[in-house]
Amino acid sequence: ITLGKTFVRLKKYEESLPHLKKAIELAPKNPEPHYQIAIAYRRLGRISEAKRENEIVKRIHRDRRNSNKVKKGDVNN
Repeated sequence: ITLGKTFVRLKKYEESLPHLKKAIELAPKNPEPHYQIAIAYRRLGRISEAKRENEIVKRIHRDRRNSNKVKKGDVNN
């Protein structure tokens, strides 16, 4: 993740992609590589792919919130 994120910061978007894709493969429930790859895709003009990754980030955060509610007993079941 860090290497991919560094390439994004350096505006080396193409170079970031393999590292971020590997990070996603290794930790698919971590929102950070999805977020970083969305930035890279957007900067590369790959808008539909960026939108897809942003949706994944939102879903991961939503799932985490829902999981925490269930663990805390906040959900009425």
